Order: sequence, then C-alpha cells, then structure tokens
Amino acid sequence: MRILQVIGSLAARYGGPSTACPALCRALAEAGHEVVIYTTDAGVARRKETPLDRPVRKDGYEIRYFPAWRHPREFKISTGLFAGLRAELSGFDVVHIYSYYGFWVWAAVRTCCERGVPFLLHPHGSLDPFLLGRHSIRKGIYARTIGERCWGRAAGLLFNSEEERRLALGGRSASSKKTSPPSFVVPVGIEPEWFEEPGYAAEERVRQLLPNCTESPESEWIVFFGRLDFKKGLDLLVRAFAELARRRPLVRLILAGPESPGYAAKVRGWLDREGLLDRATFTGPLEGRARVALVRRARLLALLSYSENFGQVVAEAMAARVPVVISNRVNISGDIAAARAGIVVPCDASRAANAMQTVLDDSAGAEQMGERGRVWAERYWTWPVVAEQMLAAYASVIGRAPESAPAVVLAGRARS
Repeated sequence: MRILQVIGSLAARYGGPSTACPALCRALAEAGHEVVIYTTDAGVARRKETPLDRPVRKDGYEIRYFPAWRHPREFKISTGLFAGLRAELSGFDVVHIYSYYGFWVWAAVRTCCERGVPFLLHPHGSLDPFLLGRHSIRKGIYARTIGERCWGRAAGLLFNSEEERRLALGGRSASSKKTSPPSFVVPVGIEPEWFEEPGYAAEERVRQLLPNCTESPESEWIVFFGRLDFKKGLDLLVRAFAELARRRPLVRLILAGPESPGYAAKVRGWLDREGLLDRATFTGPLEGRARVALVRRARLLALLSYSENFGQVVAEAMAARVPVVISNRVNISGDIAAARAGIVVPCDASRAANAMQTVLDDSAGAEQMGERGRVWAERYWTWPVVAEQMLAAYASVIGRAPESAPAVVLAGRARS
C-alpha cells in the first residue's frame, strides 16, 4: 500500500499529532508499506535548515517539507504544498489528512477529489464541543465555507477514541449525520521507550533539572506532562494542588512541557497567589528518555483537561507503571476506569485533590494501579497493534473515490 499523510506541521509545539504522525509512519513502514508525509516548515525551530528542495528519509518513510506563509500563522498556507499534491497525489492508494481546520486540509481534499484518490479525515479532537465554543464565529465561517464540504467528501472519518467520535458526531445536525461518511476509531500508539528502563543518562538529566526534588527522596511528586495550555485544566490542577499541599508538606508539583505563548506565566501567577511557587517546578520541554525518567519518578500523573481527544501522556504513564488521576473529559477515561489504572474525576478541584490523596495514601494500591495500567497499555496501545488497526481502516476505504472538489463559498457565491 502506498500511503500519503498530510499534516500542517511536525513541530512539537503543535502538540500530539506532530509526534504521533511520524511514529505511526514508522510503524506502517515497518509493516512493509510505502509511506510519505507532506507537511510545512511552520514552527520548525531552525527553519532555514529544513530542506525544502528534497525529500528527507527517516525510519523507513519519507518527509517532504514545503514553505508556509508566516501569516496567518495557524492556517499554514503553502502554495508549494498544494503544487506538490497536485503533481504527486495520483500515485498514492490512500491519503490520511490531519485536522479539520487549515489550508493543508482544503488543499489535500481538493486534490484528492480531482484525482479520485480516497482520503480519511482525522479531526484529532478539533470538533470537541468545548473547543468549538472558542472563536466560534471564525470556526463557524470555516465550517460553512470549507469544513463541511471536506467532511462530506471523505471516504472515512478517523477518531482516536469512542468518546471523541461520540462528541464529534453528536454535536452535528440530523441532516449532517445522515451524510457523514463511515467512521473508524484507532487509538494513538505508545513508543517502546515507555515500557523500558530510562537509563543512567536520562536519570541524570532529571536530577539536573530538579536538584531540590531529587535531594529529598521522600518527596511526593505529582507530574503534569504536556503542553501548558488553556484546555489542559491547569487552573483546576493548581487549586487541587493547593488543597492537597495544605495536608501534605512533602508534595511537589512538576510541570513538564512546552507552553502556549504566555501561559506558563499565568500558571506561575496562580501558584504564587496560593503561596506555592516554591513547591512547583517548571522543566520546559523534555526529549527522549528524560521524559520517561521524569514520569517514572512520579507518585502519580495528573491531567485534568477540559478537552482531550485521547490523552497520550496518560497512556504513556500507564506503560511506565504510574497511576493516573484524570478528568472525565480525557476521552480515554473509560479505558482507565475499565483497566482500574487510576481515578477519574469531574472537572472539580476538590474532587481531584481527594483523588490524588487517595493514591498517595495507599502505596500498595497505587502500585497495583500501575501494574494494571501497564498490562492494558501492552495489550491495546503499542504501535504494531495500532498500525494493524490503521491499515484495516485504510483498506476499507480504498476504492471509495471522493466526489467533485469542494468549493469555497465566499459572499454567497461558490468558487471551486
């Protein structure tokens, strides 16, 4: 099978899809398939060093970078990517398009329709009602002019959890539901390193980042791992941590990951008002096995998100035998409850504080949660398992040629 994946950016700052896409491509290549990624150079740290004139080979698959306009930044307009799609897309059996919003989505869908190549549209959480409520006017205009036309022409829709699918389809009108393409649920995979010991170098990196914590082995680490962003429920986490800290003098909060612009300052301000800034540590982004070393040192991982289409860091913590406390808006909360790998709470600070205390008070029970989480992760979320499910989804839509290219409606007139 020859598979094309189209994504706006592979920069880590854009969150889960930018890391999950290459990992999936590696797993598909290892299964014997030819895989290519088309993306832009948006958000790349060293933009001038990103090769735009030739493919990049990596882990058995190929990446093609195209220059993106600097503005509007989030839309990632790239005429080069559009031209590349028009020149090469006919040679692929299926196209996997990430997100619902963005120039690359429209460009890939339009070209698939022109060339008769089936495609899967992968909203990746962008149609969660919580997120649709933000910038709703702008998103509504996009949906009416571009999004719904792309949606209706897809050979299939791809979701990472049953709850994500329910939320995305449940919020649509009755007429839209009738015309929705078939949908598939395929989870996000976990890298092998999360099932392995991190090694001395990774442990040393964590000791350097957290000298005050590592000097006190009795400290109780609560780890948040991910992008510091409004949807991650960090306001809830700070209030829950403040309530817990009044009861437990050894508890510490470790926040690891990149930030949405200016958001870390907000979190620091909340901690400062609670008088807890000295009991919290911000590590910034971590790479490689240092992430594993940090999470493995945690007594628990907390993720109180308002919206999370999958919650990859939760799955990773489970693979590392770490119990989790998560909100019921992390869409794999049903899996965590079924696996008995942690505690699921509403988006409520006091309920979260009590759940974290329950885990900290019962070390034997927490260890059992960790072991059960590990078993679940090995059974359902390794990349070979995920790749097999993804290939089944691709195979089921091959041959379903899309209809005519989606028009863009502006000022009441349709333009192709």
